[in-house]
Amino acid sequence: MEEKFYITTAIPYANANPHMGHAYEAVLADTVARYKRMREAETFFLSGSAEHGEKIIRAAKKADMSPQSFADKNVKELLDLYKKLNISNDDFIRNSDKKRHWPGAQHLWAKLVQAGDIYKKAYKGLYCVGCEKFITEKDLVNGKCPDHDKEPETVEEKNYFFRLSKYQDKIISMLKNQDIAILPKHRVKELLSFAENGLEDISFSRP
Repeated sequence: MEEKFYITTAIPYANANPHMGHAYEAVLADTVARYKRMREAETFFLSGSAEHGEKIIRAAKKADMSPQSFADKNVKELLDLYKKLNISNDDFIRNSDKKRHWPGAQHLWAKLVQAGDIYKKAYKGLYCVGCEKFITEKDLVNGKCPDHDKEPETVEEKNYFFRLSKYQDKIISMLKNQDIAILPKHRVKELLSFAENGLEDISFSRP
């Protein structure tokens, strides 16, 4: 049977111009994709962009532009960078694409609701705009997010939550039985320890 191989870049936020990190990531993924094609594997190489969230809204407002126009400009620059680097991605998906991305996202959401994996509740916590997620006190270094060196904001809102705790035993079993390949391998113990300490349900939406 012919090998099938799928690879994707991360989907960078369209809140700023592309930089060296985007080029580095795209070139690495492109190298792997080209190698697999040379080995005659049926290869699909995907990339895309994330165009939602508080930091895009804030950056767009600062630039005196609408969020969509601001994202359009930055995505165009990212695609121009890919073209200059001759990146061989087979597709590029924008999560603002109502025709191609939204139907799939809505279908997945409906399946999760059907399975009882999503519920709504009020939540108050520390929110890092740069990370686009809630973080805990233990994640902070000197009161700041270690990734962005900024103090998080206290936010209270109603969100949808995913029942991650429901799958704790299954995740632990999969890690112990090596049902999924995790590289580098020393990360398996780290993930197992994290799961065994108790998995909490996670915020799955933004107002």
